[in-house]
Amino acid sequence: MAEIKNVIKKSIHGQYLILWIDEAIANEVVESLRQAVMNAFDEGYDKIVLEMNSVNFIESKGLEVILDLIEESQKRGAALKIANPSHICEDIFRTTRLATQLDIYSDIESAKRSFI
Repeated sequence: MAEIKNVIKKSIHGQYLILWIDEAIANEVVESLRQAVMNAFDEGYDKIVLEMNSVNFIESKGLEVILDLIEESQKRGAALKIANPSHICEDIFRTTRLATQLDIYSDIESAKRSFI
């Protein structure tokens, strides 16, 4: 598992790229997330899963970046899914009404199966 800025770990599972986010999506982590996903697109990955079980907070800029990355993935004919969000993330997505705009799955395997 390679690391990006020590807070985002990258793991390749066949044709899927899993990005494990290990802390709050705030401050410099927001830009690290954007860069990690954009790098993945540039490397040719079109099936990307964000594993968010360890994320204990998402600031508004982080939510904007996630939405921007989903829009970018659609422009590129790719897909970005969220797997295993922490309870805090689920609450944030529900409260901000983003849960209806995001592809959220209970675990990585479910997210991977959804690409088929």
